[in-house]
Amino acid sequence: NVEMESLAFASLLISDCGKELNAANLEAVLKAANIKYDKGTIQSYASCMNGLNVTEMIEPLSNFSASAVAAAPAATAAATGPAPPAGKAKEPEPESDSGSSMEM
Repeated sequence: NVEMESLAFASLLISDCGKELNAANLEAVLKAANIKYDKGTIQSYASCMNGLNVTEMIEPLSNFSASAVAAAPAATAAATGPAPPAGKAKEPEPESDSGSSMEM
């Protein structure tokens, strides 16, 4: 539902700016973004969100995401083995002319 997604994003914006999450602020954000809305839905949403700090609600999720991203290289290294030392590239094996080449 586009209206509910818009309300959720407006809530994040309002909360991130340190403003009170109420119907008037929700309407102002949606109006500024030129998003059509139903006043009854906004009133209900604002009542449900009354007193909640959206930023605090999603903070554990953002910390989880950051730690998961930071752990990804370590998990990859553990699965594939240690990386070669920096600056030491694997030397190519010399080609041999032991008669196995195909000549036409």
